[in-house]
Amino acid sequence: TQPLAFTKTVQANAEENATAAGIAISGTSTYITGSFDNKIGFTSGALAKQSLGMKDILIARLDDKGQWDSSRLAGGSDNDVATAITVDRFGGVYITGFFQGEIKNFQDSSSPVTLKAKATQSLFVWKIPSP
Repeated sequence: TQPLAFTKTVQANAEENATAAGIAISGTSTYITGSFDNKIGFTSGALAKQSLGMKDILIARLDDKGQWDSSRLAGGSDNDVATAITVDRFGGVYITGFFQGEIKNFQDSSSPVTLKAKATQSLFVWKIPSP
């Protein structure tokens, strides 16, 4: 039996809810995606995120040593949920899911992108270029 390389948790307290939707591997990076409400934390406080409303979308990356090295958030005032993640052969990361109302912050805060749902719920695909 091979020894476990690493194990990590994402912190949420009793008033918070976090749900994992998927994991993807690209080179030496491991990506996770899911949804959370309220606040979610990592071992590094700099990567912690505060939700923008109800449930929001999270993507986070671990390096080859299992250390959290980045996290990103997208969301709005309603429920926004990631349901799957994959990586293409060039290292681009794709996340899909659904959202209600408006969803913001698909890019960094200096150039945010806003999507508006066309119905009660709409689907999204979010591509994050390789680092």
